[in-house]
Amino acid sequence: MSETNSEATVILEKRDDGVALITLNRPERLNAFGDDLIPRLMESLVDCEDDPQVRCVALTGAGRGFSAGADINNMSRRSDAPRPGPGVGNRVGHRQQAGTSGMLHEMGTPTVSLVNGPAAGGGLGLALATDFRIASERARFVTAFRNIGVSGDYGCAWFLQRMVGITKARELLMLGGQLSAEEAESEGIVSRVVPHDELIPEGLAFCREIAQGPTSVLAMMKWTLNFGATANLRDSLYQEGAHVALSFTGEDNKEAARAFLEKRPPNFVGR
Repeated sequence: MSETNSEATVILEKRDDGVALITLNRPERLNAFGDDLIPRLMESLVDCEDDPQVRCVALTGAGRGFSAGADINNMSRRSDAPRPGPGVGNRVGHRQQAGTSGMLHEMGTPTVSLVNGPAAGGGLGLALATDFRIASERARFVTAFRNIGVSGDYGCAWFLQRMVGITKARELLMLGGQLSAEEAESEGIVSRVVPHDELIPEGLAFCREIAQGPTSVLAMMKWTLNFGATANLRDSLYQEGAHVALSFTGEDNKEAARAFLEKRPPNFVGR
């Protein structure tokens, strides 16, 4: 198990079972995106994606919440900056979102959010970007953007309308709504709700089950699902066929066939 720095804004712990636990670590600010938290999160995700021993990534927050998103202190300082001209956009912000929400959604390694409390604004975007969400009974899912005069970021609009439908997404974003853990489960946002004290052990057990699977094939499933979310049926069928043919060449497919003939559970290696 890898060593961690408890004073860092993001803590990466690579466990012996193939699960990497990433903890957002600014509990005094409800893990808001201040200091170097976002760059460190980006580095941790790249590290995990490049490490073949990491077969599932879990993301959680230190203290009483998952993440409050943007740090209001930083926002107040930005408000004095000159307004950008037409077409300039926020290139730094785009890179940060692509390197965090974008990577959590697109990286081949399966990703799971363990939501231990409020996930608000950009913090909600991070949670929505992962493949699965396990929630503590104390979790809350809050758009928050309306209340601070910001249009929204970190993929919240893109993810919400695909999860809950366009009308509910408009309601949550434009009225500044929030969902309890149970409501998020009923809307299909959360896979399961667990007692608060059991979130980490149950969540890591869920991640370990994923890590023991044919993770190279799970990556293909993830890419097929992501592609199918915006593609037409013909293109989706073509992409599915290409991935099926590729999966037949993998070690895990051959191991599954051997295990079936030998009447034993397969021992997948993620290749």
